[in-house]
Amino acid sequence: MKLLQVLRSFAFGESDALAAHRNRIMGQMSVAAGVLLTPVAVSHLLYDRPWMALVVALLVVWVLTDAWRLRTGRGPLVAYQFLVVPVALGVGLSLTAQGIVGALWSYPALILIHFVVSRHAAFVCSLVLIGATVGMTSLNVGNDIAVRVAASQLMTWLMVNIVLNALALEHNKLQQQATTDPLTGALNRRQMDAALGELGKRARGKPVPASILLIDVDNFKQVNDQRGHGAGDQVLIGLVRLLHQRKRAVDSLYRIGGEEFLLLLQDTGAEAAASVAEQLRALVGAADLLPDMPVTISIGVAECQMGYRPEQWLKAADDAMYRAKSGGRNRVENSRFAESTL
Repeated sequence: MKLLQVLRSFAFGESDALAAHRNRIMGQMSVAAGVLLTPVAVSHLLYDRPWMALVVALLVVWVLTDAWRLRTGRGPLVAYQFLVVPVALGVGLSLTAQGIVGALWSYPALILIHFVVSRHAAFVCSLVLIGATVGMTSLNVGNDIAVRVAASQLMTWLMVNIVLNALALEHNKLQQQATTDPLTGALNRRQMDAALGELGKRARGKPVPASILLIDVDNFKQVNDQRGHGAGDQVLIGLVRLLHQRKRAVDSLYRIGGEEFLLLLQDTGAEAAASVAEQLRALVGAADLLPDMPVTISIGVAECQMGYRPEQWLKAADDAMYRAKSGGRNRVENSRFAESTL
């Protein structure tokens, strides 16, 4: 069972690292294919193979047209997934006409598939292409050559997937670095701005059932002054761990600076959000985040109002949070009702 999981992870990868770059990659590969295939078409014509010359010439026109369309910001003539069919047919025709020499075209085709379609689709298409090439080689050339073709194609498939897995791993690392706070693992301010901005757009014409909790660690400067910054980091890490344990999968936690965090609650009105905030306040107060030194939080609650801009929404939560601070800390204040929920 573990072996199957390893093979699945290897073949499909953790993510499609090429997805965002596919148009640019395909544009460059289309130009290269057009340049390299042109002398092949001429060669077929010179050696009195006009039907092969016509097929290759049409392919050249196709790929160069795609390159031009992609460069001008338009999509390809045919979706990338459908390129697999003519590529496979071209390999089959070449193998039938030229024998083992034609089988050589299956190698660039095998590599191309992994750049053209997603990892899942490439896995299936690769197996089909390898099986078809090996089968036709066996019929047209011989079993001994077919075995060598199978081994070399599987090796090609293996190397391509090693490279793509390495790219996916680096892609995931860079994506995590770009979206999360390195200390706590919470999402960063940039992600928060994007999320609130999107909700703000939706709230222009209709109410959006969402609320934010602006969370601030009380007397955090004293923690750093008395216990050192290492203890302060320990508090922040422990706080985020507690918040992650209690938030729902649809909710998002952001570190917006220093000891301040924002929890975005989807499909949650002001009263329900205030109830969640009170539960979190009590949870943190009862937790042993720092031995022999109590740690508490103050929370400002703000519900998304129709017509709110993100900065207005954030300011409403910020004002409520400061009321909680000025009211004695370790409190929850709701911006709608402007009164403590304790």
